Amino acid sequence: MLTHVGELLSVPNEAVADGANVTIVVPLAQDEYFVRTYERGAGPTASCGSGMTAARAVLTRTHITSGLDANLLRNVGGPAFVSLGQDNKGEWFGLLDGNATESYRVEVDTAKSLDSQNLDVRSNESDQQAFEAVYQTNKAAIEAAGIDCDFTPADIGRA
Repeated sequence: MLTHVGELLSVPNEAVADGANVTIVVPLAQDEYFVRTYERGAGPTASCGSGMTAARAVLTRTHITSGLDANLLRNVGGPAFVSLGQDNKGEWFGLLDGNATESYRVEVDTAKSLDSQNLDVRSNESDQQAFEAVYQTNKAAIEAAGIDCDFTPADIGRA
């Protein structure tokens, strides 16, 4: 369903002149939701911070949850705690708290040609292992909720 609706709405159309991202939200438990986004020009994505934040804003606007409470939002790329805050003018903004993983560090000597012999690539094994644990726990929670989804985009490039 996401792909079908995403393909219709992500391109210019009568409803949205420039097209739009499409995000689905499925409740999993109290203050916990599954989110999946079809991005304009990219298709279904493994992880979309703006889609998760937008979904969180919709949950508040529809009075499903309070804006200031952090909710656990899961997508195939990993979990994040998302809440909304207000500035001193009363304007709302999203707060996204999730994992950040340094998988590799690459140093490039720009004075030399950009080929593989002139790249210093270092793997960060401990970050990769930490992310793998978070990823597997997240995937298990989504599957335990009975959600059948394609994890392929999140699996690309993982160790």
